[in-house]
Amino acid sequence: MGGRRLRRLIGAAVRGVHRPRLSVIVRAAGAGPHLEGAIRSVLNQTFRDLEVLVVVGPGADALSSGEQVATGLSARDRRVRVVSLRPGRSPGRWARMAGWIPP
Repeated sequence: MGGRRLRRLIGAAVRGVHRPRLSVIVRAAGAGPHLEGAIRSVLNQTFRDLEVLVVVGPGADALSSGEQVATGLSARDRRVRVVSLRPGRSPGRWARMAGWIPP
């Protein structure tokens, strides 16, 4: 699926839905015990109109500690979202295709 078509589909899906003014992308791979502190640090900022996208790589185990931490935080705070990448995708490329980074 081409990037332009994907952006159009995502745009149609989120129309009418509030989009935060700031998206912070955090990669879960290798974050280990620091991931929860990093996410909480972002959420505790005085600027509230934000979201935290926690990126879980394609090789990650479904029960990895990073994914568990992110899933637990997303259940408690709607500003945290867990994103799984397909093999061969970098977080930057995913963000651009999803429309978070302008072309």
